[in-house]
Amino acid sequence: MTNEQNNLVSLLKREVLPALGCTGPTAYALVTACCRPYMTAPPQRLTMELSPELFKTGFGVATPGSPEPGIAIAAANGLFGGDWTLGMEVLNTATPATNAQASDFIAARNLSILCDWSQRGIYARAVVTTANETIVSVLEGAYDHILSIAVNGSAVYRSDALGESEGEKAELDLAMLLSFVNTVDVDRIRFLQDGIDMNYALAIEGIKNPFGHEVGRTLFRKACAGFDESFYADPASHIPASACEWGKILVTAAADARMGGCNMPAMCTMGDGNQGITAINPVIAAAQVWDTDEAHTLRAVALSHLVSIYIKSNIGKTTPFCMCGIGSASGVAAAISYLRGATNTQVEAAIINLLSPMMGILCDGAKPGCAFKMCIATEMAFTAAETSLGKVSLGFYDGMADSTLAKTLEHIKEVVKNSSPALSESLVNVIIKKTEALGTLPVH
Repeated sequence: MTNEQNNLVSLLKREVLPALGCTGPTAYALVTACCRPYMTAPPQRLTMELSPELFKTGFGVATPGSPEPGIAIAAANGLFGGDWTLGMEVLNTATPATNAQASDFIAARNLSILCDWSQRGIYARAVVTTANETIVSVLEGAYDHILSIAVNGSAVYRSDALGESEGEKAELDLAMLLSFVNTVDVDRIRFLQDGIDMNYALAIEGIKNPFGHEVGRTLFRKACAGFDESFYADPASHIPASACEWGKILVTAAADARMGGCNMPAMCTMGDGNQGITAINPVIAAAQVWDTDEAHTLRAVALSHLVSIYIKSNIGKTTPFCMCGIGSASGVAAAISYLRGATNTQVEAAIINLLSPMMGILCDGAKPGCAFKMCIATEMAFTAAETSLGKVSLGFYDGMADSTLAKTLEHIKEVVKNSSPALSESLVNVIIKKTEALGTLPVH
């Protein structure tokens, strides 16, 4: 195995990891849970300070094990029942009893939330006050990265500052990624099967049971000829003939479950669960409908992840644009065209065909409604792949698109750089107004 292949396998192992619940609320829970071991008395007050980007991430998302959406319940659940040593599965230790404690704490108006406009990217600061101490914890740079913990002003924990991710540091290009998936020993990427199994199970759960807006269940019902309610009990026995339709069902049903409070993990891509679902589930669907063998399925999933990482590392981890639509769907477009036997040129065209039209979709926070965007992204990924196979490629005169993927990404980066501050502020202000309108907790 070459050094390049080793590096890409390592990159996949670092950036493709499981998380319980939406990564935004999980970060809220993690930054409070890490304060728990240092409390010698019950918490009296909790203040959350969040970057604009992280503020809008969890407003409308249910926390696993709780029917309630929002920042407050996730943060309070972490404080009363989380285990920060579990990382992105921090709430595995939460119980109905700790959830009730969290709800009572919020109802007593002991929790406040501040949007810290001086911070950008992934940033959260928790200040926990008890009768005996004040504990301050900081999460920064990644959803699972606790930077520091201090008790009464004295540092008790410190991690290295997190700069660029390894994905951002890596000198990636599409030719390198395609060479890798074509030549790597499939046993070296077999670990990706865990994510396939995990996200497929989440989708099946989302079809069987009513989570979120039931987008997946609705699409499943419409796609099944002669549908009967009994079909919900065994969705795998009623797979539609269209790979695209099955892909949209698996994506939306998994999103329904994850954003609707299902207590099952999702495999993430570069720290985001919905992006992991989008990167994996349409590829699973295509492989099932087209009866693709295990090796080619694993190679296609690897390509989807790697292209997602490549796109996201170029554009940025946090932007006002939907990264399921831009990053992960680019990976799907590449993977679908790969499964259909596309040339390298056609795979590149598929990604370009996807990027330009999907740029118009904004990220207005994580929520059950993300299922609709993920549905659009999946449909567009299949369309982009199929048109590329027909030798259609957007180019110089097509807006954000250009003659190469590298040039296209340069244009997109320019737009993101110049528009992000204003767009982020506008989107966050909407969320702040909505939170204030609830009148249940202080927001600043």
